[in-house]
Amino acid sequence: MQRLLSKYLVLVIAVILLPILFINTVLHMKSAEYTMQEESHIKINQIEKILTKNDADMKELQAELGQIYLTRAEVAAYMLQNHPDHIGSSEEIDKIAQLLQVDEIHVFNKDGVLYAGNKPQYYGMRMYDGEQISFLRRC
Repeated sequence: MQRLLSKYLVLVIAVILLPILFINTVLHMKSAEYTMQEESHIKINQIEKILTKNDADMKELQAELGQIYLTRAEVAAYMLQNHPDHIGSSEEIDKIAQLLQVDEIHVFNKDGVLYAGNKPQYYGMRMYDGEQISFLRRC
């Protein structure tokens, strides 16, 4: 009799515990899914804010860099105007380029032909010729 009662008790406990375990598992899975979705939305929003800020910072840096290059070009022009004898010397122009921390300095005549600078291999090129200096079209 006691054995029969034990079997029924085990059966009743199993009938009660199994649905509770199933419901608990389902609820836990739903909760985990909801949490993952919320965290994903938070991460995506953070990434969007970072990318937007990076774009703004990049535009600001490009504007600053453009101003720095323009200032360096003005300094080079000022130096060459005050020392016109340096225009004929690629070595002197190279010294100026090193002081200004630029790779190249080009001097063009009124027709847009490069006639002086620290890179003699480009002498004779027109301002709009070739890939090397074609960017000057935009200036």
